[in-house]
Amino acid sequence: METKKKIILSINTVWNVVNFRATLIQFLQNKNYEVFVLAQSDDYDQELSLLNVHFISLPINSQKLSIFNDLKLLLIYIWYFYKIKPDTYLGYTIKPNIYGSIAANIFNIPIVNNINGLGKAFSFKGLLSSFARYAYKFALKNSKTIFFQNQEDRDFFISKRIANDLNARLLPGSGVDLDAFNEDLFDKHPNQSFTFILIARLLKEKGIFEYIQAARLTLKDFPDTSFLLMGIIDENNPSSLSADQIHDWQEEGIIDFLGAKDDVRPYIAQADCVVLPSYYNEGTPKCLLEAASMSKPIITTDWKGCRDTVDHGINGFLCKPKDAHDLYLCFKKILGMSALEIQKLKSSSRKKAKMFDERIVFNKYLESIEANL
Repeated sequence: METKKKIILSINTVWNVVNFRATLIQFLQNKNYEVFVLAQSDDYDQELSLLNVHFISLPINSQKLSIFNDLKLLLIYIWYFYKIKPDTYLGYTIKPNIYGSIAANIFNIPIVNNINGLGKAFSFKGLLSSFARYAYKFALKNSKTIFFQNQEDRDFFISKRIANDLNARLLPGSGVDLDAFNEDLFDKHPNQSFTFILIARLLKEKGIFEYIQAARLTLKDFPDTSFLLMGIIDENNPSSLSADQIHDWQEEGIIDFLGAKDDVRPYIAQADCVVLPSYYNEGTPKCLLEAASMSKPIITTDWKGCRDTVDHGINGFLCKPKDAHDLYLCFKKILGMSALEIQKLKSSSRKKAKMFDERIVFNKYLESIEANL
């Protein structure tokens, strides 16, 4: 029997693993790889156990920079790399990409990084941004492959000499399971009113306030329209919305808040249009790929990563970032369309989603992993 190759996959939280890397893990396991997951433990540990991986909980605080805690994290990475002796390292999110890659370099382990958006570390000038640039440059200097989810992030890393043309490669986002995210799998009951839905971590930069303001304007002209909001309130993030704020919007009658859902598909299926007015440092938003795969028109910002999911006027509309009125105009435009015109948007979205088939992503990973063994 062929000996299994060992892969360490590290990301900031178990939630992130379960929601964005579960199918990649299953793909690698089917290719006879033994997968070790290093991440911060959270409420999704039980779901992770179903993936049959070796799980090691790490103290990864993605919100704070602490010399003592980060040095401790690096030493923990070094210990587990020494103990496991993996054949390949897959790194995601900033601290696993930096400290995990440094540990892998010590033992000459081939590294494949994924820069799935630059996040807040590169949003503002200051200590964190400077640290992130220099740390990335040091940690990723020997990486065999650095995957990016949009051209802007790739160009930025090349311009800062963190990556180069040879190891910087583009992925079609995190990919989407075209079979699982298929509107035909769900019974869709006709809505009494046209329904918009926003699915995201409930951060200011995801455009939540613009969504609310545009909804207010829309409801004046189209009072029967419905606006749904779904996502996690991240109390540890200073940009997170508060439960009180969301409650006030519900009391005002602007939105229905759905909270967080493990399976978003029934809610996407029931909606008429998926919205994400983000100006966050996105990679390629997973929720928009899932919406496109489920044949939904999309309204999002003309912003890196987001714009890659929409051909303006073909499968949805692009609005200006941080511009609630422009978002309102997009709402108004789709509400004024005929059923036939909306059906064309839906069909075009499904066609667009095929460019992001997760099997394309998996095969690119496999190609990079096996090239370095």
